[in-house]
Amino acid sequence: MGNFIIEEFDEYKATIHDSNYGGVEYSIQLHLPDGEAQLRFQSKDFNANNITQKDGKNLYNVYFKSDKYYNVIDLLRNEGPLYFYYNIDTGHSYLTTGDEPVGEGEGHLDGENS
Repeated sequence: MGNFIIEEFDEYKATIHDSNYGGVEYSIQLHLPDGEAQLRFQSKDFNANNITQKDGKNLYNVYFKSDKYYNVIDLLRNEGPLYFYYNIDTGHSYLTTGDEPVGEGEGHLDGENS
C-alpha cells in the first residue's frame, strides 16, 4: 500500500495568468486542512509534482495539461464532497468526488425528481 494523503476540501481560488507566468496558463489553489494544493495548468515544460513546506504546512505543487482546466473547474463548481489525493511515493495526484448514488442527476433538490 502506498504512502498517500487524501483530504476533503470545500474552498478554492481560480486564476488565469498572462503569458509571463513561467508557462502556467491557469492555476487553482485548494485550501486543505494541512496546507494548500497549487494546481498549475500549462501546455508544455512540466515540472514533476512535489511537496514543499510553506509556513509550517504542506504545499502540494501539481501540474496538469492546460486542456484539463475546464474539467477541473466544472468538477469544483458542480460536485461535492470533493477530495484531494496525493501519493507521496510517486507524486501522483488527483481530485475525486465522494460516493454518489447512481442516477442522482443534476438539479435535484431534497430527492425530488424533475
